[in-house]
Amino acid sequence: MTDTFRIGVVGLGNWARRAYLPNIQLMDDVELAAVSTRSEANMAAALKELGCAPRTYNDYAAMLADGGLDGVIVATSAESHREVAAAALEAGCAVLCEKPLALSTEDCTALLELAEARQLALQVGLEFRHAPIFVRAVEAIAAGEIGQPVLTECSIFRNKRDSVLSHPERYLQNGGVFIEFLCHYLDIMTWLSGDSPLGVTCQAGRHLGTEVYDHGAIEVEYSDDMFGVLEYSLLVPAFCEQFEFCVLGDGGRMQIAPKLGEITFITNAGSRTDKMADPGHPSQPYPGSYEQIRAFIEAVRSDSLVRPDARTWLQVMAMGEAAARSVAEKTRVSLAGEDD
Repeated sequence: MTDTFRIGVVGLGNWARRAYLPNIQLMDDVELAAVSTRSEANMAAALKELGCAPRTYNDYAAMLADGGLDGVIVATSAESHREVAAAALEAGCAVLCEKPLALSTEDCTALLELAEARQLALQVGLEFRHAPIFVRAVEAIAAGEIGQPVLTECSIFRNKRDSVLSHPERYLQNGGVFIEFLCHYLDIMTWLSGDSPLGVTCQAGRHLGTEVYDHGAIEVEYSDDMFGVLEYSLLVPAFCEQFEFCVLGDGGRMQIAPKLGEITFITNAGSRTDKMADPGHPSQPYPGSYEQIRAFIEAVRSDSLVRPDARTWLQVMAMGEAAARSVAEKTRVSLAGEDD
């Protein structure tokens, strides 16, 4: 591998142009070596925004065959993720795949096994895992700043009413609300809890009259008497929007406000609020978008494990599927394979 990391991007839709191309161009030691898309319009839009001239392809197989890549970002439509990621791994390229990794547990497992057989990195695009505020929160929990965690809460309230009413199909694809929309929050709640999920109970409603579960609450049971509760809504007015996490420990409480970039600690020593430092780069479009690409590159360079990987995604997918099943069957769903 040269000092410059040569990366290829497959899929140049809106998300790739917002979350991957701008961040790659901020990295002096990374070359956007090749891009591929079947859409002439997306190619034209991407090239207009780029300050470089990568090799261009309308067939990702041709891009992979030409080689010269250290890693590949897969940002195609979800139904093609397994096919494209598998081809990249077969070609000897490490892969950063946008979520969902694939649309079935079997396909995700197949990609995991292929990556392990080829000894190649396979990272999944759950960018919040790399956001400095959540990294700092996990470090604080590990350092015992609030004692032993016993409850993690997440509130994600969004003003998506018009979108749900006009395009409900967007919230029904790729695993529906519980996976496509809530995967990031289930993942961070689990990461903050520091445990593995054992069971899921979910209640959800369809207030807007579509097939979409537009509000609800998911309770996740973890080992060691740890619980997580995720409350969500897609129908609140804009002035009611909220995105917060709270971790309650036996020695205090931590309140995480990602939009403000603040973590508030309440312990017997009093209350303090830590403000996240300016990361020195304009991560687009979310905190962690830049850092996840950086983490992928550094993991490949050092031949170390990537995080979050396919196993992380399988865990998130299992929680989302269990939530959907819990709503349908009105029961607790065990992730060990046996219902109570």
